[in-house]
Amino acid sequence: MNVPVKREDLELLIQQQVQESLHLDYKSSASLSKSGQKEIPKDVSAFANSDGGMIIYGIEESGHLPVRIDEGVSNSVITREWIEQAILSNISPRIEGIQIQQIPLDSNNSAYCIKVTKSDRAPHQERKNKRYYKRYDFSSVPMEDYEISDVRARSRSVKPLARFDVEIRHGFLFMFLIENPGDVAAENVKFEFTEELTWKEEKGPPPIIANGIEYFPPGKRYHILYGTSPTLLGRDSNACTEFSTLISYFHPVRQQRITETFHINLREYLGTWPQYSEVEDLSKKLEKSIKELTSEVRSLKSQIEPLKSLIAPTGLKLSYTTLRNLAHRGSEWVKTDLRTA
Repeated sequence: MNVPVKREDLELLIQQQVQESLHLDYKSSASLSKSGQKEIPKDVSAFANSDGGMIIYGIEESGHLPVRIDEGVSNSVITREWIEQAILSNISPRIEGIQIQQIPLDSNNSAYCIKVTKSDRAPHQERKNKRYYKRYDFSSVPMEDYEISDVRARSRSVKPLARFDVEIRHGFLFMFLIENPGDVAAENVKFEFTEELTWKEEKGPPPIIANGIEYFPPGKRYHILYGTSPTLLGRDSNACTEFSTLISYFHPVRQQRITETFHINLREYLGTWPQYSEVEDLSKKLEKSIKELTSEVRSLKSQIEPLKSLIAPTGLKLSYTTLRNLAHRGSEWVKTDLRTA
């Protein structure tokens, strides 16, 4: 069933006597008043927890059949933004993919249609009374405990497509990890931070953060340097160390836009890095290799040194390779002489 966008669409529902169902609910415009605000998140969450559907505000019904279009709500009192805020602030977790359609009835009043998709992040709780609702016949009713558990299993059936975390490199470098841990690509990925981050040299966020990711394939990982432990966690540091990251993206399997929230507190990592960093280990290995190379060069020099006497009387300009081969051949001659002596 298509979302109605004009008065004629509502009149057609009445003409065809389209009955209320698990996926369709008629409400009077009075249900959109501020006094009836608590019913909006209840009904919306019920559809999201069930199989999705539409709520049409502005049609009176009798026996679950549409009777007539009422006067609607005043455009100066109820707006699309007000309805959206009533939903977002009173349902947890946030429901994605909600469509709110204003349907003009005349120059001053409108009806509204709210289309809700089946949510894979369910169950969603109505915050006022801390209850979970579902659609049952033609109503929104509280869910039983076993039903809440069954609905919660949905979120485990489809993997998320974004992850944001912190990794510490070499004991002091704070790296942001952005990863797609899912099985399909995330599309049109956007990043939002609850606090303004302190990016290196005030150049602002890197392009991948500022512009987002158009196509984020599964298994792809990005590492972004945020700063070092002294600059971020020092006593005099003013750097932002605690914030939330909101990553939104289009999920091709769920066919809706998803928002994931990740809470970061860099101070939780204080004292977790090793006493000796990887840089120190690397420098020790490098020092050992240099010593071994120096020893080998000295050994080669000692073998070549006796051959200097060949250069003066002969005038030969012998290459290093030739001298090394002569040194090797000389040692073989000595061994031969010893065996024949």
